Parts: sequence; C-alpha cells; structure tokens
Amino acid sequence: MKMNQFVLASLAGGLLCVNAHSAGAADSGSGTPGVATQRAVVNFAELARQVAPPAAAPPEAAPAAQARFAPASMGGTPPSPSPASSFLAFNQEQGISYVPDTQGAVGPKHLMVAVNGTLRIQDRLGGVISTVADTNFWANLGIFPGNSTCGPNTEFPIFDPRILYDPFGQRWILTSLSDAITNAASLLIGVSQTSDPTGNWNLYRIYLDSPRQQWMDFDRLGFTKDWIVVCGAMFAGYYLPTTGYQGTHFYVFNKTNLYAGGAGQYTLFQRSEFSVNRVVMPALTYDASVSTLYFLAAGDGPINVNSLQIFTVSGPVGAEVFTSGPTVTTTNRWDDLPRGGGNANVLPQLGTTNKIAPQSAFIRSAIIYRNGSLWAAHHVHLPAGGSPQRTSIQWWQIGPGGTVLQRGLIDDLAGRNSYSYPGIAVNKFNEVLVGYSRFSSNQFPSANFAFRAAGDPPGTLRGDAVLKAGEAPFYVPYSPLCSGNVNRWGDYSATVVDPVNDSDLWTIQEYAATPSGGQDRWGTWWGRVVPPLNVVVTDTTVTEGDAGTTDAVFTASLARTNDQIISVEFATADGSALAGADYVATNGTLVFNPGETNKTIRVVVNGDLFDETNETFYVTLSNPTNITLAYTQAQGTIVDNDPPPAISINDISVQEGDTGLPDATFTLSLSAPSGQSISVRAQTANGSAILRVDYVPTNIVATIPPGATSQPVTIKIIADALIESNETFFVNLSSPTNATIADSQGRCTILDDDFKVTAVERTSGDVRISFTTQTNQTYRVERTESLSAPIVWEPVPGATDVAGTGAVVAVIDAAGSGRPQRFYRVRLN
Repeated sequence: MKMNQFVLASLAGGLLCVNAHSAGAADSGSGTPGVATQRAVVNFAELARQVAPPAAAPPEAAPAAQARFAPASMGGTPPSPSPASSFLAFNQEQGISYVPDTQGAVGPKHLMVAVNGTLRIQDRLGGVISTVADTNFWANLGIFPGNSTCGPNTEFPIFDPRILYDPFGQRWILTSLSDAITNAASLLIGVSQTSDPTGNWNLYRIYLDSPRQQWMDFDRLGFTKDWIVVCGAMFAGYYLPTTGYQGTHFYVFNKTNLYAGGAGQYTLFQRSEFSVNRVVMPALTYDASVSTLYFLAAGDGPINVNSLQIFTVSGPVGAEVFTSGPTVTTTNRWDDLPRGGGNANVLPQLGTTNKIAPQSAFIRSAIIYRNGSLWAAHHVHLPAGGSPQRTSIQWWQIGPGGTVLQRGLIDDLAGRNSYSYPGIAVNKFNEVLVGYSRFSSNQFPSANFAFRAAGDPPGTLRGDAVLKAGEAPFYVPYSPLCSGNVNRWGDYSATVVDPVNDSDLWTIQEYAATPSGGQDRWGTWWGRVVPPLNVVVTDTTVTEGDAGTTDAVFTASLARTNDQIISVEFATADGSALAGADYVATNGTLVFNPGETNKTIRVVVNGDLFDETNETFYVTLSNPTNITLAYTQAQGTIVDNDPPPAISINDISVQEGDTGLPDATFTLSLSAPSGQSISVRAQTANGSAILRVDYVPTNIVATIPPGATSQPVTIKIIADALIESNETFFVNLSSPTNATIADSQGRCTILDDDFKVTAVERTSGDVRISFTTQTNQTYRVERTESLSAPIVWEPVPGATDVAGTGAVVAVIDAAGSGRPQRFYRVRLN
C-alpha cells in the first residue's frame, strides 16, 4: 500500500535500490508449486451479528452530474450521462486516519465495499446489510500481531484490500496483506462459497517468508476462467535500500481448488527483473474462451516515459509459464513522478494551501481483457521532462500483440484541474467508464467519472462529470517520521461492470467528506451509469471512380437491441465536396424497428477524370425519437483516383525586330484539366542565341489554375538591326507540382529580319530589287510612295512569297521607275 511513496522518494534522492533475487527460481519461465499455510471458513453475516457495526450514515442524495470540463483530447464531445443511482459506500470513521484504498465490487444482488480496516455489504440501492472489521473477517486464520515500526501496520495489521466479483464462477474474491516487517507477514485470500457474500467464505493464508521477514506490499488481483492471480512487491525489512526491494511475486491460484475449499493450490513465480517502481497489473479476463492471463506494466524510469509492456501466464493449470511479451510504445511521453518527487504534495484543493500527494504513475487499478483487447487507465504527470505541472489520466485500448488501438487523456491543458487514481471498466458492448478523483483550487476533492460509447470517435471520452462533490478540504498527513507530512489519498479505486446485464457500469470513488470531531475525513461513493442508447453514424471513405457513380455507404448503429421503434432524420451537407458536382445531395429518415441495430445511408458520388484533392462532405443526424444523439455528424471522404495531368511546352519561332524587346510566347499545355493548382519551373538556356544579347534570361515558376488546360510563358527577345543567321534558345521545365512532365523543353527560333539589299536598278521602266536570302525562309517585298508619316507599305505584286535560296534573288516592280518616287523594303513572312 505504501510502496511507491517511500521507495520512489529514496530513488529520487539518488539512493541505490537493491534489486536482489528472492529465494526460488527467480528468472525461470516456470514457477514453484505451493499450497496455503492456513485455511478456514467464515460466515460474513454471523460476524456482523457478533460485532455490532458502527452506525451507518444515512444514504445521501445523489448530486447532479456536471460537465464542468471536457478533457482536452475530446474536443467538444457531449457530456457523460448522469448516474442512474448514486449513494454513500463508506465514510471514514472517528479515530481512523488511514487512507481508504477504495475498493468495491458488484454482484447480482449485493455490493461489497473494501477499505482499509473495514468490509461492508450493501444492497444494490445502497442500503447497508453488514459491516465488519477486516481483522474479524480474517480472524479464523490466526493472529495478526501487526508491528510498531513506522509502516503500513501502525494503524491496521491488515491492509491493501482488493475485491472482485467473478461472473464465471459467480463468486466473490477478496485479498489483503498483513503484518508487514514481521515473521507473520502474509497474503490473505478469500472466496465466497456462493454468489451471496453474506454467507460462507473459504479463507486462505500464505505466510510469505517468515525466516527473513519478507513481506508483500501493494497486492494486485486478477482472474481468468482458470486462475486467480495475486501479485505484489516483496520487501525485506522496511523500505530501505540496504534491505529493501526483493522483486515481484506472482501467486497463480487454481481457481477450481479455491472454490471447492481445497488446499489453496498455487504456482509461485518470483521475478527479479521488475524494478520497484514498475508495478505489474493483472487483467480481469471477461472472455470465457481465453486461456491466457495477461499483465500490463508502465515503462520504467522517472521521466519521459512512453511505453507499457505486456506479460502473460499460460499453460496447463499447475504447470504455468510466465512470459515477457511485447512492448507498447507511443510518441507521447509522461513523467512517472510529480514535481518534487514521489512524496510531493502538489494536487490543489479549495479552502487550504495544503495539497495532496498524487504519487507515481504506475497502473494502480485492474486492467480489463475484453472482446480481444486490453484496457487500462492510470494517472500520469504532464508535461514530461522533470517538472510536470498537472496530473492527468491516460487510458488505453491495446491489442494482445502490443498494437495501440486507442489512447486518450483526461487532461486540462491550462492546469486548473488535475485527475488521479482512475479505475476502468468495459461492458460487452465495448462501452467504457473511467472513475477517478478530481482536484482543483476552486473545489474540494471530488469523485468524478467519464463515459465512452462504443461508436464514439477513437481516443475520446465524453465530458468529465461529478459523481460526488467534495465537502471540505482534506489534510491528514501520514506519519511524519515515515514520510514527512505526506497528505495521502487512497492508492487506487474501482470501476466494474454489472454482472446482471453485463452492460451497466459502476464506480466507487473517494472524495473529501465533512470533518468529524475536528478530524478531516475521506468518504467513498458509489455511482451506477446506464449507458445511453445512442445512434451513431460512422465516417466512411469511397474511391471516386472515372465515370458513372459510386455509393458512399454510411452505417448508423445502435449499441444494443431495443424494444421500441426508433427514428432519426439525416441529410447531407457540403464540405470541400460540393453537392451536384461531386456528390448527389440526399436526406431521409432512418427507422430502427425493435431488435434492429444497423441501418445504412447511401450517398451517390460522381466519377470523373478530374485530378483533384480528396474531398469531404457530411451526413448530419437530427430530430431523434426514443433515442439520444451524442454525435450528430459523420464525414464522407471522396478519394480521388485520377492520375495527375502531364505538362508539355511547344516550340515557337519569332521575328527578331529592329528595336525594343519583342515577346516570344510559349504555351504550357496540360493533357487534361485538373482540380488542383499546378506549378512548374520554367528556366531559359542558351542554344545558338546568347542570353542578354539575343534574349532576356528568365527563371520563373509558372502556375496553371484549377480547371485551366494551358498557360502562356513569355520571354523577351532583344531586337537589333544586325544581319545574322537565325538563332535558338530553350525553355526547360522542372519541379512540377500536382502534375508530371511530358515534354520538358521548348525551343524558340529567333528569325533574323535584317537583310542586305545588294542592288536597286531601273530597267525599261521597271525596278529590279536584288537581296540576299536564306534557305527555309520566305520573304515579301513592300513599297511606299512616301516616307512621311503615316507611311503606307504595300506588297510589290508577285513578291509576297519569295522563297529563300541561300543566295541573292531579284524581284521586279513593273513600271516602278515611272513613279515620281518609290521606296522599297524586304521583310520576312
């Protein structure tokens, strides 16, 4: 019960933790058989008659559940449902200052509460049936001397209770530890003989290691269809590095033997590889076909932890094998210790400057194996790195092979609220309840919970709800000699599934109760949550197709069958996808007849050859009848399957000109239109033309907007009056976005339009114009009567398409010499 508070404080201070081997086969996969040291039978109701219980406080009215704070990971999800019932479990009594270590279990007709020092049986409405001291319950197993040394037995010789109800065997299972640091140090286990806890119980006592006074701390309880397992940390002497931690012992009991009142057969695994701050928690296995017992432990280390590890026990009963399994890792990290170390009081509360110690971040309450997954919850200290500012709850769904299926947080990023000591339960529908304590400077420490429906978005819980509001500050520092005024809270809590319907979820949590006799008090409180019957519509994804239509199919589902007609309306809504273009808008009403749990909504998606980004639209639910709506919207994603278009650039020719900077305009062309913006780099390169002499160098990113199929790219030519050969330069394409390149180079031919006229002659009234030509070009000869503006040039008849020969050619302007004056020029076609 006190292990981590003190040992971890020593570790944080730099002391050495001895990781010694216990006696026996410490590191082997197989264990050592054994039987209980003592056995007895006790009747709970008879004990209650023999010893009058303290007067029970009358049941208190249930507070209204409040959604004061939605965990950061949930992002605006709906509130958790209000408790269907809520009442007192057990309040700290006068003279008892020990923390409760809150435990409770639910059976077909009873509730059972186990806190340090006291066992209580209630009916399912909260009425008290029997209350006995734990020393009286276990008394038939011998004397429990306790000790006077600083430690967990200074007030109670029996400590760290754990209580479960086994739905397979319909039995109650109770464990405790006793007599730390004495030769009488023991593990105690009791099983009811029927589903009625007020009747007879088979009790067993296992002396742990009397010659060396080894004792167990922080026992943990789990079960499968075949086994009951109890494990805990072993110590020699008190929590001192020189004599302290000896490893972890696992007692794997033959469940059939215990239920039959047999010898208390078990297999003992003594494992030395677990450090003192790496607590291994067994699973409550609710799958009757599973023959493997699973364990889960948080990663080792005080800061920046980011892993869990799975362990298993398997094999025939009596010949079990312990195996180390896969490591579960996440990119998210947390610290194992609060700021200031394991004993630090850092959790705030209203009405006092005294704070409460959150302790370390190992898994404290039972993990669940259900429907093929492991579920766990534990508090962690954030942010990681050695100086966390808040305590938050981390919860997991993990596959047996180590795959993280879900992970979430109950977390207040602003640091106003801290959350600690969670318990988790999962019903047959994979609906989840996490119960815990909440701490804040603007409230007294309270009992809280958060719910998750099976169809809720992955990694989310619904809003934080108050089960029982705190009533006063709490300051009961644990023995100053031992731990330096540590203001302790219970080491763990319990959240369980109801065996009557395997659907309802119960939690028992600690809160700060009203002081009595001048002493601050803790209290424990029950709450039953009936999962609401929700309709949930799930997201869907569909590939668009190239033509025609494809259906996007949404599934609307109920978590369980119903006995009435349920209806809900639905309608589509645009996201980045547009109705009419990308999909066909639709609406209607879903009707679930009694017994039906699934309906489909089909939305027609239009196919095309248009390359575009994936697009989204929504289906929204409204106007429910006979049901609640927790999540009203699902997203449809249209996955584009069209390849990106290809870009090409053309070749061009351009006349040089005599002056200025004429344009040479290339065209970028797409093989098909695109719904995305396309870009490509266009950069000039020399051919026979020279940059800055014949053209202006250019290096640009050209963009083709969505829907367009072409885009011009213009390069400036440097004109001149020099007679020269035709010249070329290039535009090269590279680095396309949302497209490929089909033709990466465009060529520009600069056509020289400067020509040497060799002669102009008059012949018999005609004019003969001779000029030098180039092959592969055609020319025209033009004339004008005046060089005064405006100059009007007209072609010389018969000289509009003169073929170049590479030599001098002549053109005749008939009767040209008969004009008063006439001027000529030669141009390229």
